[in-house]
Amino acid sequence: MLLRIPENRAAIIDYLKEVSEDAFIDEFVLPFFNSFGFQVYRINVHGPGEHGKDIIFSRFVTHLLDVEYTVVQAKAEYVRASNVNKIAQQINRALKVPFISKSGQGQILPSTAFYINARRHSNDANDELPSLIDLPQFVRIQTQENVCDLILNAGIGPRHLIAQLSHSDSNSMNSEDKLVYNVLMKNAPSSVDRLLDHQLQLIRYKVSHRLQEMVIDAIYLRWKEDQSWSGTVKPMKWFDTYFGFFTERQYTYFLDIFKELTSSTRTYRAEPYTRSVITKTSPINWATQAKNFIHACAEVSINIGSKNKRFALEKLQELSASNLVSEKKLKSLMSKTIKLMKMDRGDEGYDKLRDKIDEIAYPTRIRRRRTKRLTRR
Repeated sequence: MLLRIPENRAAIIDYLKEVSEDAFIDEFVLPFFNSFGFQVYRINVHGPGEHGKDIIFSRFVTHLLDVEYTVVQAKAEYVRASNVNKIAQQINRALKVPFISKSGQGQILPSTAFYINARRHSNDANDELPSLIDLPQFVRIQTQENVCDLILNAGIGPRHLIAQLSHSDSNSMNSEDKLVYNVLMKNAPSSVDRLLDHQLQLIRYKVSHRLQEMVIDAIYLRWKEDQSWSGTVKPMKWFDTYFGFFTERQYTYFLDIFKELTSSTRTYRAEPYTRSVITKTSPINWATQAKNFIHACAEVSINIGSKNKRFALEKLQELSASNLVSEKKLKSLMSKTIKLMKMDRGDEGYDKLRDKIDEIAYPTRIRRRRTKRLTRR
């Protein structure tokens, strides 16, 4: 946990004074909302058509049996009386202008709008901005001093910043962190099961970011120790329950979960959980391991025994549309794989395209020349 001391606050403020808007989004806004179970629904390109929405987040709310959509307007600019009207207009548009659903079957209005600024507001801007918001009950305004507290509370930020801040030791943990830490370190299976099945769900929002990361590591180690059918069910259930605990360092775990989902020997009882985890992932989770993920999808596309191929196609299409992959060879393989997964085995050109992907996915494989299918005269 980060200590709430003047030196830490000063270091965070120095970071916020210099960070660019794009870096602020990547290093704080995205991981912060991810930690609360939100996944990226859409990231808009700056300019016309953005309608004040830098990012659209979504998450399924169990007790409402519905999806919650939250839009974020992120800034890294000093706000004063001269530009406060422009900021208010953007916030109003973010909340009031609907966006097109991914299915294209309707328009969606967000339930809340967050305005988050890495810079300070003048006294006049602080006083005027709330009064310029049309629906203030659905808007949350966070300025530099608020963001500083969020970083201290959640422990979320760029690695170079978090590394230079002072952390507390185990003696200064809050009671919730102590409970989680002690149970995981003792590693008594029955106690760990009780923690993850029940206790942690009651205190999850009081547990620090550092302990949340520890929870995911403990679940992953538990799975790796026993990857049998029975040993896979509970870890997959816990990954699904605590999806918001994943940090960028742990995105590589998603690839192992993806391989479990698409395996011909997948665990059937765990399948609802593995499907849910992969469904929640966004292009950002895959872009950091694009090569391995795209090659894994290519293997799924050409292997007859692979299952749940529609999830591979869906996530590969999302990654392609995000433009987060720039390497030409990877983009080419991604395009070929998407095309193949949309084809039927009897379609013209299927075998030729499959062979091309096979050569890339398995370059060292010894191949026999494919014989032509017999046709009736």
